[in-house]
Amino acid sequence: MGWRRPRRSGSTATRCSPSCARCCSPDASTSAGTVTQTGTGEFSVSGSHGYAALGPYTITVKIVDDGGSTASATTKVTVFAFPAGGDFVIGNGNDAIGTPVTFWGAQWVSNNTLSGGVAPSAFKGFENSLHVPGCPTSWTTAPGSSPPPPAGSLPSYMGVIVASSITASGSTVSGNVVHVAVVTTNPGYAPASGHAGTGTVVTLAC
Repeated sequence: MGWRRPRRSGSTATRCSPSCARCCSPDASTSAGTVTQTGTGEFSVSGSHGYAALGPYTITVKIVDDGGSTASATTKVTVFAFPAGGDFVIGNGNDAIGTPVTFWGAQWVSNNTLSGGVAPSAFKGFENSLHVPGCPTSWTTAPGSSPPPPAGSLPSYMGVIVASSITASGSTVSGNVVHVAVVTTNPGYAPASGHAGTGTVVTLAC
């Protein structure tokens, strides 16, 4: 499919009595975890789990102490992936959860609001300088459809850069990363800028 390694938004930490084991059960299966003492009477739980599909999951953490007593906690995570070859971008005025967004296309500038001012008209929504974006950082790219965005299908739950400022100097477009948002992608995307990439923001990963 041409996606980069899936990521997860959301985390779990638990305070409990001295414990020896925990399991997480996000998709009707379980994975072992590790309990680590972080202070007097305080412990954290860590672990990992492989997911068969992208999307939202509910994780239940169960702790069993040395005496056999149990405790549990529940949290929600969203498993998402980045597209191959770079990242799509949306404006920070469009990153509220539930907001429909345009992350690629000829009308990117008119469909995205940035607190740092209007983006250059040559920017169409894709950058290829970051492998996996973090918060905060910056990126650069070329204008228009160069570099080309992915030719294949996009992840159903996709990480996108949220930028507050995008500028151009000669043939270089530069921007920042204030957040990484997760969007559910709609049908209709194509790498030609006349075929807009659209979706809806479902969560912020950072």
